[in-house]
Amino acid sequence: MQEITSDVQAGFLIYMPHYSKEVHSIEERREYLLGFVYSALRIRDLMHGILGQGQPEIDFEIYDGESVSRQTLLYDSNSIAYTGKATNDQMFHSSKTLGIGGHTWTIHYNSNEAFNNATRTSQPMLIAEELAPQNTRQDKDKLTELEALRDSGEIFSVELTLTHWSRDNDIKITAALRDITERRKMDKLKSEFISTVSHELRTPLTAIFGSLGILVSGKICSLEKPAQDIIDIAYRSCERLTRLVNDILDIEKIASDKMRFELQLHSVIELVSQAVSEHESVAAQGNIALQIVESHSALVLVDADRFMQLMTNLLSNAIKFSTQNSTVEICIIKCRQGVRIAVSNYGPGIPINFHERIFTPFSQADSSDARKHSGTGLGLSIAKAIVERMSGEIGFTSEPNDLTTFFFTLPARQQTSQSSPQDSDKTNASGF
Repeated sequence: MQEITSDVQAGFLIYMPHYSKEVHSIEERREYLLGFVYSALRIRDLMHGILGQGQPEIDFEIYDGESVSRQTLLYDSNSIAYTGKATNDQMFHSSKTLGIGGHTWTIHYNSNEAFNNATRTSQPMLIAEELAPQNTRQDKDKLTELEALRDSGEIFSVELTLTHWSRDNDIKITAALRDITERRKMDKLKSEFISTVSHELRTPLTAIFGSLGILVSGKICSLEKPAQDIIDIAYRSCERLTRLVNDILDIEKIASDKMRFELQLHSVIELVSQAVSEHESVAAQGNIALQIVESHSALVLVDADRFMQLMTNLLSNAIKFSTQNSTVEICIIKCRQGVRIAVSNYGPGIPINFHERIFTPFSQADSSDARKHSGTGLGLSIAKAIVERMSGEIGFTSEPNDLTTFFFTLPARQQTSQSSPQDSDKTNASGF
């Protein structure tokens, strides 16, 4: 199945089953199997395709089975058979046996001069002492940004990733360091670009939005229905674009720590009731009802405008993804952290594979239902930042095609006899 006169390489066959429909069980695989697609792979060409033609910073050899010999050698990145011993110029060497798909391979790897130079002059790297096999349990990675010092004395930013895993009750930690200097530069350029473009758009958008609003109201003149429909569409489109620009500006302020908060004592039930009242007309358009089903009287130290922005994001999402003729329920209850505000709706729910990214900027669930609704993917990210800047926490629970609840907690405060809810703690105007 390969050349017999020149460029003879070790290789293997890969078989991939082909089914007549999507399958989820062994029985379905047997029933809907049409056949197999196979490919003969030459391992040196395969590894060059994966790693490139250049010399890698780590030399390694792959052997067929557990026996290490010239006869079982499948691939050698350095074209020199592994001796099993480290030389003086190697920073590390190791050997591992891997069992995959019922077959065993042995891998020997060791550092070379390119790796040593990169470690001393470029980004620091830490190679794990052991490779985690397939039957290990791996916990979620822990990311931390630190400052590091090069040999030249230059200080630069690095990202440290720690991964905890275990095998046979033996706990291991894999650590990796990555130089993020270039990423920091790109993030700064991106933020400056977004900020500049958003500010340049905001001024003309405000004028256009105001002019369209006057035409929609009919205060200047009455329009024929076709013209009125076009103006209504333009007004709604301009409104969505204005929200997008404002959201982008808020994200930029959050990232640069420039979002201002005027913290004062407010009655949480009054703020929530106001937010609900402002969204009732929007909910009614989709035959959705808003109801405060449980309330608790408490004072919270918040920025009233930011609190309303937070409630707007949560209520808008709940209305948007609710089934028709259902009710969005709002609860205000006392909890250990102080007061807990929850917004619940009945709908399609949040896909499980989207849970970890739900508060990430510009993230939206990749489902047909989510794409039916317009949005920027910034609302929940902004909501999380607002809650955290007011010393609170935010979270959610969701069941497929059932109840989804977003909730946040805030510390409850005591009102003093000398102060009112509106004039307390104004010293924090620029403290966030």
